Amino acid sequence: MNNATTAGKQKVPLRLSTSITLMVSAVIVSVLLVVHTFFFMQLSQMAQDGLRDKAVAVARALSFSPTIIHGLTDPESERQIQAYTSEVQKANDLLFIVVTDMKGLRYSHPNPEMIGQHFIGDDLQPALQGKENSAINQGVLERALRIFIPVYEPHGKQIGVVAIGISLTSINSVVSETRWTIPWSILFGALIGSLGTWFLV
Repeated sequence: MNNATTAGKQKVPLRLSTSITLMVSAVIVSVLLVVHTFFFMQLSQMAQDGLRDKAVAVARALSFSPTIIHGLTDPESERQIQAYTSEVQKANDLLFIVVTDMKGLRYSHPNPEMIGQHFIGDDLQPALQGKENSAINQGVLERALRIFIPVYEPHGKQIGVVAIGISLTSINSVVSETRWTIPWSILFGALIGSLGTWFLV
């Protein structure tokens, strides 16, 4: 009888430690889930900001390019714009680079048939008024983050706009590259916390 009672008393600490471990694990998982959800939201915004900054840098560089400026001011040089922007677009993995004149007519486009036609989207208008602009919109191609930078001739007169598009799919793929690490890090944190609690109880 005494042996049975002793055996029963010996099982109580084990059950208590297990309960405490499970509760602590649940708390750890909940906290890590909240933290990683917030982290994922921040990561998505950082990915978009990073790609936007890259596009702005490329667009600004193009706005000072002699090839672009000469092409917008010299009819005999305008064909060079398409060849030049196509190379830059491929090198930087961009959805499109479109150069327009002050009427919004395209001098370049991934689809050469679109050259000479009007740019689609009211988000071009601020840039035609000399203001850098960015917006999420859709034209001939897919929905994209679009950057607009004015182009000026050496004497300071605006002669056109450089528009660069970044596919939203590209932005999502950057985020997805690290998304899979979130559940694993949560499980790892919960495991470490549980083991620490188990040894302390």
